[in-house]
Amino acid sequence: MGFDVPSAVWAITLVDCTPTGVTKGDSKQRNQQRNWETILQTFGILTQPIILELPTKNVLGEEIKKSAMYERLGKRHKFIHEMLRPDINYWVFAIGSEHTGVFGEHCERLNDTFDLIPVVPNLENTIELEPSVFQTKDPELINIQFFTAPKQ
Repeated sequence: MGFDVPSAVWAITLVDCTPTGVTKGDSKQRNQQRNWETILQTFGILTQPIILELPTKNVLGEEIKKSAMYERLGKRHKFIHEMLRPDINYWVFAIGSEHTGVFGEHCERLNDTFDLIPVVPNLENTIELEPSVFQTKDPELINIQFFTAPKQ
């Protein structure tokens, strides 16, 4: 099972990007939405993003085997409970594009584009975001990763 778009990626992040829909004020829900908007705007640097799967928080253990992400990732990238500590929150989502190869063969364009993009910290994320940015390159601080999704 894959997506019916020319390019698609799965992402997993330790940064709270819950899509709350709140667009006014300065509440926690607004800041969660801001992080999701930042993700969409960053994808927008490369392409017009197509939201394939909204961020879902903490798909753990046996539940992950029922998720669309698990079914669509290859064996090499399948997650198991032991890979993610249960005390760390994370979010999984999928984005697509109408253009082939826009994200790079191994998502290198996404990694280059997302590295050091500012985020709102101190939400539901359980990692310390110091500095408060997406990290894709520093092996000690990586907090977002992308995986090419198969085509349908």
